[in-house]
Amino acid sequence: MNKLNNDIKKNFTIIPNDIIRNKNISDRARFIFCYMASMPDDWKFYQGAMAKELGYTKDTLRKYIEELLETGYLYREQRREKGKFDSYDYTINFSPCMEKTDTVKNGSG
Repeated sequence: MNKLNNDIKKNFTIIPNDIIRNKNISDRARFIFCYMASMPDDWKFYQGAMAKELGYTKDTLRKYIEELLETGYLYREQRREKGKFDSYDYTINFSPCMEKTDTVKNGSG
């Protein structure tokens, strides 16, 4: 029998068991989730710099971010500044969240 002694006392990240055990998510998407979860709140990043730091191409990084978006572990909202598209705000979900909010008001209010 193998045993693991976990001496992590500080500077650690809590990762939900659900994503660790989810067999429908690739290892790379799981790793990117862990990497993003380890960052501070309001962390600002560029996909190119993040891809370089992780040793991925930008296309590879985008592929696995898209996987996290499709499975609901990551949510992306388009940010606008002065009425023009600026960038995205990402939210990490600790369980799959497939709820999509519609920010466009219809004619009935």
